Amino acid sequence: MPFRRERTSMLHIRNQFLPAALAAFVLTALPGAAHAQEAAEPMTRTEVETIVRDYLLNNPDILVEMSRALSEKQRAQAQTDLFGNPNDPFLGNPEGTMVVAEFFDYNCGYCRKAFSEAQKAIDSNPDLKIVLKEYPILGPDSLAAHIVAVALNRIAPEKYSEFHSKMFSTEGRATEDKAVEMAVEVGVDEAALRAAMAEDETREQLEDTEKLGLGLQVNGTPTYFDENGPFGFDQLVSRTLPKDASDG
Repeated sequence: MPFRRERTSMLHIRNQFLPAALAAFVLTALPGAAHAQEAAEPMTRTEVETIVRDYLLNNPDILVEMSRALSEKQRAQAQTDLFGNPNDPFLGNPEGTMVVAEFFDYNCGYCRKAFSEAQKAIDSNPDLKIVLKEYPILGPDSLAAHIVAVALNRIAPEKYSEFHSKMFSTEGRATEDKAVEMAVEVGVDEAALRAAMAEDETREQLEDTEKLGLGLQVNGTPTYFDENGPFGFDQLVSRTLPKDASDG
């Protein structure tokens, strides 16, 4: 089965955010609360907590409503981050209307197998776009190799697809040296590449993908997402068939 690691659920993040948001909402929702605040001295923390507690006891459904609203907002943002991040490299049709996101690690053996499945899927569906999420979870070598990959895509995105193919078709462990070698082979200037590797934006992009994966509970690679949720590489071809073929 795919490589996995422990990750924290978005439930932890939601539980940290909800109390503060709830207090602000309750204070604005209570009848006359705004006028009372203007006319009286600022309330103490204890007074605020008492008001919030009393309000929740009388209106327990508000917690469910707020949690649902927050979940919907997070889900919508995750969809944008998954499929619409302009910084992400991709395979297939740049204007494709069937979009799949793939979290991968260059040192993942299953990702290597999945690469050939991705090529089959692209060959089967000219409308397919696979958004690639650099997700180094297999140690320092993986992180170093993916820093090279992100830097390359930032300065020479037209070279990324060939680089990506070489990384998965060349034997041996993915390292910084190997990734730089592959980048130079596809025509990227090494000095410019190393300069991009050292820039904060390169690491920040990897960190953003890390946060996205954590929120989506991506615990292993490869993990794919389409509009219906996550799936494994064994389903990649069947889940990305052209609509007329899948309907038939």
